[in-house]
Amino acid sequence: MPYSSKYVDLNPDRDGYLLFAAQLALGPTGTTLGNLGNIHDFVTRGDFYRAAEYAMPKGLRSYMETLRFAERGMETRAGIEMRDPTDFDMFDFLSNAMGLPSTEINQIRWTRGQQIEIEKWFTSQSSKIKRDYLAAYDARDRAGMAEARDEFRELNAARDRVRPFFNNSNQVIRRQPISNLLRAPRDRMREQRRMDSVMGR
Repeated sequence: MPYSSKYVDLNPDRDGYLLFAAQLALGPTGTTLGNLGNIHDFVTRGDFYRAAEYAMPKGLRSYMETLRFAERGMETRAGIEMRDPTDFDMFDFLSNAMGLPSTEINQIRWTRGQQIEIEKWFTSQSSKIKRDYLAAYDARDRAGMAEARDEFRELNAARDRVRPFFNNSNQVIRRQPISNLLRAPRDRMREQRRMDSVMGR
């Protein structure tokens, strides 16, 4: 089936391109198959309406999604409300129902997607710095430990720089005290003792 945005979504990452190729080859069937993970996730959460949405071809899914927006607003997967139904006007609902999400809906989706990616990046970087610090600690590399401490401080400064993207909320990507890094060897030792106890060593 030729490419049609009615059936195919393109996400700019490796998995997105692979899924795009499958959807392009299989049309609506490929889109539905690609959504099996989403369907299972929503069934597990008890949200059968959203599971049914993802079982539909994209055109019909847009219509069902619009009905949900009008009744429940925009929610996260866990059912936490991001936008109230009254935040949208009739144009938003009509355009989304036709498979052409309004600027407002696209902006909310894009912003939330970027926020999630930013949070993942900070979590990943924090873990990497802690691993580097532990490796330097084990090697008695004082210069490496100092470098990890500097990177930790820089990461905290970066948290402050991206806070406006989270509406200046202090509830996400919070600054972490340097003590979190300094006590990493002791925390690892405590975790080792706990594991030894659990495994009977």
